Amino acid sequence: MIGGEPYPEVDQTGLSCLAPQVFLETAGSLRMIQLQPGDDPVEVAERHRAAHPQDTRFRLMYVTRFSLPETGDAVICGAARTYPADPEELLQQGLPETWAGVTVTCHARPHRCPPDAVVHSGQVIAGGRVLALTSWGPGWTPTGA
Repeated sequence: MIGGEPYPEVDQTGLSCLAPQVFLETAGSLRMIQLQPGDDPVEVAERHRAAHPQDTRFRLMYVTRFSLPETGDAVICGAARTYPADPEELLQQGLPETWAGVTVTCHARPHRCPPDAVVHSGQVIAGGRVLALTSWGPGWTPTGA
């Protein structure tokens, strides 16, 4: 993220000036934990597994976010979901308590949602920081449900 902008516009310098963010992603539940410089991915995975014993498979994801200048009016899906404000309810669902009360909006192009699909995605942003990327839809079931 550059200057608080999660998707900085690309200019003539291209992507060379954008450092990728590194995430530890859990396979299956698709939780993404942003790693900070100096973090040992194995240690972070072990701490995560201590809180979520069902998560035993991980992968490292290198993400470079960017955007292109808009041309005209961009139409987005706009579907939104607000996470419960009660941290206990979040923990029961296997979600971090820092997501309490956060609203996430799908910025993808408009799309249809089959009844069993998880088709929306957006950033979980709290306190001006991108905490994670998440997906949801009519077929979404909380982890702890």
